Amino acid sequence: MISASNAAKSAIGKLYRDKRLARIVVDEAHCVSSWGHDFRPDYKALSYFKTEYPDIPVMALTATANEKVRMDIIHNLKLNKPKFFKQSFNRTNLFYEVLQKKKSVIEEIATMINTKYRHQTGIIYCHSKNSCETTSARLNDFGIKCDFYHAGLSNEERFAVQKAWQDDKVQVICATIAFGMGIDKPDVRFVFHLTMPRNLEGYYQETGRAGRDGLHSDCIMFYSMRDARSLQSMIQRDKELDRQNKEHHLNKLREVVQYCENTTDCRRQQVLQYFNETFDRKDCNKECDNCLLGSDCVVETRDVTSLAKSIVQLVNEVQNENVTVIQCQDIIKGSKSAKLVAAGLTNNEFHGIGKSIPKVEIERTFFHLIHNSYLVERSIMNGAGFASNYLKLGKFSNKILRGNEKIIMTFSTRKNQAPRPTSARVGNTSAANISNFRYNKENNPPAQFTKASHMYSGTAKAATVTINTFDNPAVKQHMDKTYKELRARRDTITNHIGLASTASVASDTVLKEMANKLPQTKQEFIKLGVKEQYYERFEKALHKLRKERDALAPVQNQSIRTANNVTSMYFNQDDVSLTDLRALHESQNGFSGTPKAPRGKGGRGRSSSGRGRGGRRGRGGKRSFSGSQSQRKRRTSSGPTGSQAKKRKTSGAGSKSSTGPRVLS
Repeated sequence: MISASNAAKSAIGKLYRDKRLARIVVDEAHCVSSWGHDFRPDYKALSYFKTEYPDIPVMALTATANEKVRMDIIHNLKLNKPKFFKQSFNRTNLFYEVLQKKKSVIEEIATMINTKYRHQTGIIYCHSKNSCETTSARLNDFGIKCDFYHAGLSNEERFAVQKAWQDDKVQVICATIAFGMGIDKPDVRFVFHLTMPRNLEGYYQETGRAGRDGLHSDCIMFYSMRDARSLQSMIQRDKELDRQNKEHHLNKLREVVQYCENTTDCRRQQVLQYFNETFDRKDCNKECDNCLLGSDCVVETRDVTSLAKSIVQLVNEVQNENVTVIQCQDIIKGSKSAKLVAAGLTNNEFHGIGKSIPKVEIERTFFHLIHNSYLVERSIMNGAGFASNYLKLGKFSNKILRGNEKIIMTFSTRKNQAPRPTSARVGNTSAANISNFRYNKENNPPAQFTKASHMYSGTAKAATVTINTFDNPAVKQHMDKTYKELRARRDTITNHIGLASTASVASDTVLKEMANKLPQTKQEFIKLGVKEQYYERFEKALHKLRKERDALAPVQNQSIRTANNVTSMYFNQDDVSLTDLRALHESQNGFSGTPKAPRGKGGRGRSSSGRGRGGRRGRGGKRSFSGSQSQRKRRTSSGPTGSQAKKRKTSGAGSKSSTGPRVLS
């Protein structure tokens, strides 16, 4: 930094004496603020310029400063009554979305990049160096030209990665927040947050690297409470933060959690309000998931005047004690945190009045009251010279206090879909969810499961089952040969095109899957995660290898019927079509392919009637399989199911599902 360099000070001093020092410009000025999302202590030393050269004008520039960060910038740079210029924070061409983070998140991202964002540039923000590297490696396995960028690389390595990305030699960068300053690539079509950011300033700035050419771009955050708790733990363990700073960073993290959990209010409106900008959600034009999916919701209006009046009365009582929005929310919810207890706020008459109200509804009510100026957040400089936001009465608060105004809010639930999860649901699965798919004599069948007797009536139809047998040693040998041929073909294509890496065409993992499945159509080929443009280069080899494979293990078709006496707690019809039942089960669980049968004693699957499964055709019937053992073992997450298909098991009609609710706090 300049303050630590005598040579730099001497050079600047000479410029000043020669009257050649016209002005000082501080870019990324939010780094000056300890409340900012990217605080850098050295930036505070830039006050040196106003101290040494008070007559030289200073300009501070930033794209992510709310009111308290703005006050911090003025204070720390020692600016004297500066002129303030501000434009809207609204980026109209960006689409904001929050998705549930599942175990199959990498496969989900790879599918999006290989389909919707094919040949388009993007950034994936990760929370750690290791996450950057592992994510990049896995995406390369899906044939995506991807590299990683973090502070652990040398300057030369970071420059090389950034240049390759800017020159479109690399499609995707997996990066920490170290990747950002000075990045001005105009055609970034997507920004993904693999892990939720610590604060909304960082989220806004990182998403702001998308669509700088003014064209439509997507900003998608993958959210889970597990990540939130992990970040919370990291902040609490940070030895460089004192107690006050830890509390501040935890509050910022909580604001991000509230943003993610709020599945009703416009995302754009939420972000802009954070930056003290009023925004009408009608102007969003359905450019966020909440506004877009609003048409697919059942909307109801509720009178929340009673809760709103209690909140305004609470603020009226405590506003002189400098209480934050988070603290007021905690009072209403009935929290007994150490800070509330120490401040005596647990004895307030409004403490706990919202215990029975979902926390998201309380938070949305606060959001509504602030947005409509019944309450207001004001930045106040504290004794340490930092600005903090405290909740005060707004200009319209008297309308509620006098009982002259009703507060009506809209609440929505998705049509034909389970409600989005709330904080009461923690983890990807719960015992309750699993038991819903397991037979229990004391429980009725799951509500979402349709009985066979309701689905099907009439004479049973023959069900066609395809058998592929890879137990044949000749077939196994052919699979090895196939893999080697496809790998040689891949290497030839790579050299012919002049690509730097063979993974740019297809990774070894993908080739092994290709050797197993031998796709015969362009659609099957693309599903493996390989770019469409390479299909013609593999087509002849795949057709030839398929003919060889079929000659070794001809596909057999045989018809089977269910036994007339099959009964169970779910199957009470004499004849039921297995094909129809399987199709219904797959449509209800949102996946294709035959679920793996549960293993009983001796390795045999058991149906709910107690009969061995494995495709038996009654007693003594021939055993048949839906797909080979090898196929079942080699199911990949590139299909619709991801890793969930590996965990699904069926036993008659009962099943376990790994699809858990969205995990929230």
